[in-house]
Amino acid sequence: MAETWDHIPPIVADAATQMAIDAELADLCNRPGRRAFLRFYSMSPPAVTIGRNQRWRTVVDPDRCRQNGWDWVRRPTGGGALLHHRELNYAVAASHEMFVFLPGEARSSIFHRVAQGLAAGLVRAGFHPTLNNVRKNRAVGRPASAHGLCGAALTRFEISIDGLKAVAAAQWNLSRASLQHGTIYLQAPGADDRFWPDCADPTSIRQEWWACHDRLPFPHDPRLALANALMAGLAEELNLAWHPNSHDWVRSSEIAARKEQWLTGRWHEKR
Repeated sequence: MAETWDHIPPIVADAATQMAIDAELADLCNRPGRRAFLRFYSMSPPAVTIGRNQRWRTVVDPDRCRQNGWDWVRRPTGGGALLHHRELNYAVAASHEMFVFLPGEARSSIFHRVAQGLAAGLVRAGFHPTLNNVRKNRAVGRPASAHGLCGAALTRFEISIDGLKAVAAAQWNLSRASLQHGTIYLQAPGADDRFWPDCADPTSIRQEWWACHDRLPFPHDPRLALANALMAGLAEELNLAWHPNSHDWVRSSEIAARKEQWLTGRWHEKR
């Protein structure tokens, strides 16, 4: 029998709201019971997100972000910094009880299973994805040009297409649940899409990482069609049925409280 997961319609909102919703879904799934959510979203205005363990000043130039009208927030997950500008974001939050684990199987296998579903969705969309199963990060461009940027390395269970990083992902494991969210790059970064400080050696990054992404597998912006293909791939791989969830997440009081946490967290946490 197929498991039933809630599907939240696509949401366009600012980055702090999006991170607050993801964190709230993770907490809901971490309570006793069986819950699981899938959602797709975009950030408006464009925003830089950094991993929960990164220091702001090493990867983000606030003045440059303000000049471009970009926001910047911390994610509840790890990983490197990236600009959310021309992309489709996804989030999966699920109670561990929604999965059957083999003896000795780690909770990280949830990350793998979701990644397999995303890869299956990309196949349905007409692409030939490669799922990275190697534990050690693989540099995209020169390793020295990473400087904490998410796009500069392909980590375990992330997806590439034609040798280019296509899906960036990170996971947060709680006691009873896991949150996985990520970004599917739809267009190459623009020449001015630079958000890191000058001390981060932007020349090498621009030459190596930007050049490596001057072509991406998605020639246009197929957000809705791609989201539908990914839903089908996840349903196939994880044996799922979808239940629409029409709750107004953006305006709920829980999200408003969490939004403040993510906005202020960039100053009160590591800098």
